[in-house]
Amino acid sequence: MDKAEYLVMGTAKAPQGPAVKKWWKCSDRTGMELYFKGSDALYAGKNQEAAAILGEAIAKGDLCVDYLSYAYYNRGIAYMRLGDDANAKKNLEKARALNIND
Repeated sequence: MDKAEYLVMGTAKAPQGPAVKKWWKCSDRTGMELYFKGSDALYAGKNQEAAAILGEAIAKGDLCVDYLSYAYYNRGIAYMRLGDDANAKKNLEKARALNIND
C-alpha cells in the first residue's frame, strides 16, 4: 500500500508492531509452502501426492480463508482425478462453503 491508501484508511503511515504480521500476511509460511507444493503436484498430474500434501496444508498450515478454500478445491480435484467421488465432493463442498463467490 502506498501513503494515499493509508490516508484513506485513516492513518498516514504503515501500522507497526507484532499484530501487523497477521494483518499483512494472514497465512503462515508452512501453510503456504505446503499449499504451493501440493498445487504444483496437482498441476503435474501427481494426484495422490497432491491430495496428501494439500491435506497436510489444511491440517498443519495456518491458511487465510482464501487459500484454505483453494487448498480444499485443489484437493477435491485431485480426489476427483483419482476416482474418489465421496472425498472429491466433500472437499469441493468445503471449498465452496469457505468462498461462495469463487
